[in-house]
Amino acid sequence: MSDTKTKKTEEAKQEKYYTVTRSKEDKHKAVISITIPEDAVKRSYDKMIAQEMSKLNIKGFRKGTAPKEMFENGMKPQVMASMFDQLAPYYVQGAVMKEGLKPVAPAKYLELKDFPNEPKAITFEVEIIEMPDFKIGDLKKVKIELESPEATKEDIQKTLENLMQQFPASDESKEVNDAWAKETAAKVGFKAENLKDFEEEVAQVIREQKMNYAVNKGHEDLVAKSIEASGIVIPQEAVDFEYSQREKQFMDQVQELGLTVKEFCKRNNVELKDLEARWETESKNALESDVFLRLFAQDRKVEVTEEELATEIDRVRHSRAQMKDNNEAMYQNPEWVEYIRGIVLKRKSYDTFVKEVMPKELQKLVDELKEKQAEAQKAAIEAQVNAAADAQNDAKEDEATEEVKDSKDDESKESAPQEKSKKESKKLE
Repeated sequence: MSDTKTKKTEEAKQEKYYTVTRSKEDKHKAVISITIPEDAVKRSYDKMIAQEMSKLNIKGFRKGTAPKEMFENGMKPQVMASMFDQLAPYYVQGAVMKEGLKPVAPAKYLELKDFPNEPKAITFEVEIIEMPDFKIGDLKKVKIELESPEATKEDIQKTLENLMQQFPASDESKEVNDAWAKETAAKVGFKAENLKDFEEEVAQVIREQKMNYAVNKGHEDLVAKSIEASGIVIPQEAVDFEYSQREKQFMDQVQELGLTVKEFCKRNNVELKDLEARWETESKNALESDVFLRLFAQDRKVEVTEEELATEIDRVRHSRAQMKDNNEAMYQNPEWVEYIRGIVLKRKSYDTFVKEVMPKELQKLVDELKEKQAEAQKAAIEAQVNAAADAQNDAKEDEATEEVKDSKDDESKESAPQEKSKKESKKLE
């Protein structure tokens, strides 16, 4: 929050200018009735009038010197509305801070009755929704069903059929046989020389894909079951706000592409209603996960050390070093630093949670995947090293060839005068 905003919010907290009413049906819903004092309204109104008048050019008057009445006559209601839009949030924030409320969504302004057209005291109401209090459930009772990662005969057969369509047999036999398998293996990077070995390599790929799916779904199910065990239910108002943020981000992206929503959906072969359903689900899941992981961190006393925070800030700084909008001042901003601390805390809380509740079967798959990824990374590095070595050897061979060529050229140049002398001697004879 900027110094100006902080000052205005602090001013708004100086006196009791509001009342708070709790809902009997929902104790996490509060209505704050706020009265902005007349003197505060008049100060802000006069300041806004002066700012607007300074911009006016009226014939017969120097810029900004026209009588105040000339401007006020037709603009007073608009100025009052603009002044309220600027002033009200500071009083709402002041009340929220003073009462120690923790909204899960922006304050909802209720219908404003008897709004004055003159600079007088303004009374209005806002609705605040707080996050309910939750407690971590018994996570020892959390059980999940793990998807089998094994490649079935149906999986292999379907994959072979897809590959046959993508890589038809050169003899147009359209048969999945040893010849086709050997030919296709070379195209997809397999080593198989016959159909049996080809099927085994296909099965390995399928198994690794299913392992990835099983691990990801296993983690998702662990979180979902733990959220359920902890009785976490997110207020719809919070979901709606998160949804609106995702919708806005989507609209901004579409606008940047220079498309309409209809054009974007047609180009990406997607229905808007499907996107909206996905935003709703993602919003709910994201909020549930966030609440659960913060609650878990608090319950298990997970904290972020200054060293961990500094490491993450350095990582972000390094990743943004070449970006045009990179601003060093950002890394010193207290609000930004706390935002990064929250990200690290959530990540650390998740890692701690997974270690505590992960079943042995899932851990076994995770370890196997890590081993395969390490092997793949090692193979990739070896391939890069070998390619570099081959390139270096090729360069040396080319250099040696050039040296031999140069040497022969030098010998040719040295022998040329001698040959010429011999020919001349013969002619004299």
